[in-house]
Amino acid sequence: MRRVLDILNRLPVFARTSIQVLAFCLGRLATRPSRIMGIEILQFTDVQEDVADKFGRALSLIERCEPRWLKHIREKVRRIVIVPIGVPSFRARVRGCYLPLWFVRAADEEELAVTLVHEATHARLHDWGCRARENEIQFIGRIEGVCVAREVAFARKIPVRGERLAREAQERLAKRYWEPEQRKAWMADVLDEVDEIRHRGTTHSPPREKR
Repeated sequence: MRRVLDILNRLPVFARTSIQVLAFCLGRLATRPSRIMGIEILQFTDVQEDVADKFGRALSLIERCEPRWLKHIREKVRRIVIVPIGVPSFRARVRGCYLPLWFVRAADEEELAVTLVHEATHARLHDWGCRARENEIQFIGRIEGVCVAREVAFARKIPVRGERLAREAQERLAKRYWEPEQRKAWMADVLDEVDEIRHRGTTHSPPREKR
């Protein structure tokens, strides 16, 4: 897995994007999608998780706290794609919010909800023409700042845990998680933890202080 990711990271952006789109198309052909509250759910994993209840609760929470975000997710994101490894991200070419399996297993509905709002903000910014190249670190930081601000504003509408989730999002932002060295270190932590999960056969959550 590490070697494959290292090879992919060395490819030009257009090549990586083409591979991602091809992988999505092949995966969609081989997978039977489900729909929850009008949003397509795809699982590109060896084990098909029973996620309907968890995603249903997360989307219902969004609908209760701020209904417009459910509309944005339906219109701008359109689908949730569960993948074996990685970090939460929005992929514009396939209009999908990609969530790694470790995150889906570990997150509760509140954490899923704020993550979906964050990625839906990326989708809206993309449609407005805010598209940063990989080497435009400062611009990427500005985009992440907007996404975290929307995430925080939504989190504060969640009863009980909202302020804690908002504080955690602000702490991630302060660590500048989008910078190359930070992302590289986080991915290394995620891969180490995923290897340990496979060895133990458990679903313990990898570190989540950075997105």
